[in-house]
Parts: sequence; C-alpha cells; structure tokens
Amino acid sequence: MKKLIIFLLLSTIGFSQDCEDSILDLASTNENINQYFQIALSLNVEELNFLDDCNPDENYTLFAPGVDVPTSAVTPLIGGTTPMLDLLYHYIYHNPLAPEITLQWVCPFVPCTVEGEFFMLDGNSIFLEGGGEIPNGTGIINNTINVLNPGEPLCACNGVIYIIDDLLWPPSIHIDENSQNPVLYPNPANNVLNISKISQNGVLEIRDINGKFILSKEINQTTKINTEDYKKGVYIVSYTNLKQKFTQLISIN
Repeated sequence: MKKLIIFLLLSTIGFSQDCEDSILDLASTNENINQYFQIALSLNVEELNFLDDCNPDENYTLFAPGVDVPTSAVTPLIGGTTPMLDLLYHYIYHNPLAPEITLQWVCPFVPCTVEGEFFMLDGNSIFLEGGGEIPNGTGIINNTINVLNPGEPLCACNGVIYIIDDLLWPPSIHIDENSQNPVLYPNPANNVLNISKISQNGVLEIRDINGKFILSKEINQTTKINTEDYKKGVYIVSYTNLKQKFTQLISIN
C-alpha cells in the first residue's frame, strides 16, 4: 500500500512549488475533465474549499472522470438521492506522505509494478494497480476503470489530478426507496418545463451553468415554468423542502 501511495504521489514531488493553480481551480476548468463533474464541484465549492488551499503541508489526489464518460452516466452524480458531497469525497484521497520522497527510492528497478488500496475521504477504499516504466505506466482501478494519465497527472499547487474513464461509485450507496423525487420533463425543454410529484411546500431554484440564479420561487404542487426566454444551454434545477434536496440538470433548446 505504501508503494502505491508513493506511485500516485510521484508527480507531486517538486510540483507543489512549481504549479500555481489549486486542484479545485484546475479541475473546474480543464477541458479534459467531464463538464458535469465540474458542475458537481461548483455546486459544492464551499465544502471543497480545502482543495483550493495551496498549503504545502496538505496534498490531495483527485480522480476526475474524463470528457468521454457518457452524460447519462454522470448525471446521477448530481441528481441522485445520495448527497452529492458524499459521492465527490469518493474521488478524493488525502496524501499523508511528505513530497520529499524520491522516485529512486520507490522504484529503483524498471519496470516498476505497484498495487494496493486507497482510502478515500468518504471512508471507502478503491483498489489500484499499475505497472510499466515510469512515467509511462498504466493504472487500473477496481480492475475496470482506467487511469488515462498515470505517468503525467495534472499538476496543482496542492496535489495532482488523475483523469479516469468511468465513475467511482462507493461500494454501498444509500437509497431511500420511500423518497418521492420531483420529475422534470421534457428534458431537453423548449418553451415549458414541467415539475411534477411535488407533495409539500418547497423552494424551486434554477441557475445557469455559471451558478447565476435565474429563478427562485416557492411551490407546493405540479408547476409549469415558462422557459421561452431562456438562452439555450444547460441549467441546474433544485428543489428543497424540510425533508429533501433534489438537484437535476436540464437542457433548454
């Protein structure tokens, strides 16, 4: 396990002082990272502010889904019943080792092969194995998910980002089978967006992709929203009451 941790930390050696952007800034703007994952980060920016702190004593590894991960696979990260922050924590690993550790100490021989577990911030673990000549090795998570940039992670002032080709779901996701989430349709919408299955008072909010509020109103029943004047694009719709908070992405054509 120790060797594995060092394997993924190799790129932090000397990088923390040379790379100016934080993990949060880099992950939110890099064109190779899935835009819906970036939206999830932006919706939890206050809780994830530790990823924005360029503290040389705190280093993190972020596994971020790439742009080729299908939209249908990523949207449950935002609109599911499990709290979004809990799911995001499963993509973040806190590096406990000092950056002074050298590549020669880890892999004195080539090729270098390492394997082991990472315990993520949500308390669950992922298993990663890698091999090959550093820095051109390969990385595989849980035998199915590929690390697309194992030898060349994105460098941040407080750690590194590895881009992966699928989502990391915790081994057990709590699903409340009795919950009644709102239904938004059609999606994409043209002139009208319908919100149904509303059974109690709550607040409906619509924000654009940059987080700007477009609408905020109290609703207690099925509601129609006129979207005729909305610009084309992706919007974040959330509904909050005393018992739940529901978030979903919708497109306006």
